[in-house]
Amino acid sequence: MLDTIINALAYGSLLFAATAAYLQLNKLWSRKHIEEVADSVSIPGILVESIPLFFFGLYFINKGEVLGIIDSLIWLTAAVLVVMIGAGFWVKGRRKRGFWRLVIDSISKERSEMSTLARQLVRPSAAPQLLRVLTSMSAVDGKVDQREKDIIEPFARDWNLVPEWESGPDEFSGKSRIVHVQEAIDGYLATTPPLSQVGHLQDILEAIIAADDEVVEEEQVAFGEAAAALQNYLSAGDTEAVYQVVIAPQDRGQEEAVELMLVGVEPHDYAGGKGYTVGHFYSRAYADVVCLEYRAMGFFTVVVDEAGLPATAEGG
Repeated sequence: MLDTIINALAYGSLLFAATAAYLQLNKLWSRKHIEEVADSVSIPGILVESIPLFFFGLYFINKGEVLGIIDSLIWLTAAVLVVMIGAGFWVKGRRKRGFWRLVIDSISKERSEMSTLARQLVRPSAAPQLLRVLTSMSAVDGKVDQREKDIIEPFARDWNLVPEWESGPDEFSGKSRIVHVQEAIDGYLATTPPLSQVGHLQDILEAIIAADDEVVEEEQVAFGEAAAALQNYLSAGDTEAVYQVVIAPQDRGQEEAVELMLVGVEPHDYAGGKGYTVGHFYSRAYADVVCLEYRAMGFFTVVVDEAGLPATAEGG
C-alpha cells in the first residue's frame, strides 16, 4: 500500500516538474521574438545548468529508471528552448544565420559582457581618486621614473583610466608636491573606501617610492603623513593628529586674507591675539612643510604640539 502511494506521488511529481518548466518558459516564450529578451538570456549559464541534467539522464537510462528519464527530458527540453530563445532563433533577421552560428555569436557577446563586469567588480568605485594618490606620490620628488610608471600603469589600464603625470620639478615646489600627495589621500579617504583596499594602498605607495632605488626627503615626508592618515582610517580614528599649524595674522589686512583662504575656519585666542588653525597633522615633518608654505606667503605661522606649545617659533 505504501509503495503504491509513493509511486503515485513520484509520477505526480512529473506533473509538477512539467508545470514548473512551463511557468519558467512562459514569459520568455511569449517574447521570444524581441531582441532585448533574447540578449538577456545567458546561454553559458543554461549550458552549465544542463550538464548535470544530461549526465543524470544517462544515469537513469542506464538504470532503467523511467521517472528519472522523463524528469531529465522535461528539463533538457526546456533548456534547449531557452538556448534557442537566447540565440535569437525567433528574432527577425537572425534565423537565416543558422542555429549554431547564433549560439556561438551569443556566447561571444556574453564573454565580452562578462569581461566588462569583471573589470567593474575589481575597479574601485574611487578609482580616479586612488589613481591620483599613486601619481602624486610618484611625482613628489620632482620626477616620475619609468619604474614608478611600470607599477602604476597596470592599475590604470585595469580601471580604464589614463594617468595624468605631473609635468616635473619646475611645475611645483617640493613642499607643494608633498601637500598635493596629502590632498589626494584626503580626497580618496573621503570616498570611504573598503578597509582591505586602504590596507593594500600603503604597500603600493612604499613600492612606488622605492622603485627608483632612491628615497629622498620629499618622499619620506609625504609617505610618513600618508601612512599615518591611512592607519588612522584603518583604526577608525584612534591615531591622534598631534600637530597643529596656526596662522597668527599681524594686521587686519592679513586677517581678511586668511579668512578668504580658510573659509569656515573660526579664529581663536593665540599668544594674546587671534590665531587660525590651518589643520591637524600626524607628523612634525609634514606640519613644518605646511607651516613653511604659509610663511612663504608672508604670514606668521607656527607649528603647535598637542600640549598647545609652539614647536616652531620663527615667523615668516
